[in-house]
Amino acid sequence: MTVRDIGSRLGDGVLVAVAEVPVVRVLLILREHRLLADVLAHHLHDEPRLLFAGRADGTEDHAAAIVRTRADAVVTTDPEVARSVLARFPLIAVVVLAAGDRHCEPVTVTRPGVTAWIPRSCGVDELLHVLRELPARDDR
Repeated sequence: MTVRDIGSRLGDGVLVAVAEVPVVRVLLILREHRLLADVLAHHLHDEPRLLFAGRADGTEDHAAAIVRTRADAVVTTDPEVARSVLARFPLIAVVVLAAGDRHCEPVTVTRPGVTAWIPRSCGVDELLHVLRELPARDDR
């Protein structure tokens, strides 16, 4: 999906972006973190290259949520959710917000498939930076 696709769906009389920019659809799977999910969703709405695809609370079927939202990336706080997602969707980008580490440096994880491991002590800007660098599914 591109910015042009989104604009053209809004109907006549709407200014449509000239350049076609691939959009990364981000699904938030955050069990027991409603406040965090709301804040991240708000910030994703303000990002031109990122599209808030939806939210799952971690108790529903992750596969169904991914298929329903056509997500390119999943953000979660649960390593088990990350493992489950990657088992069914090995090409999806998974970003884990991790407890523990005190320094705020997003890193690529050595665990197979996980795109980034970001300490929860980091700010939203670090998370958005990582998400902006992800390729849209059309680019993979």
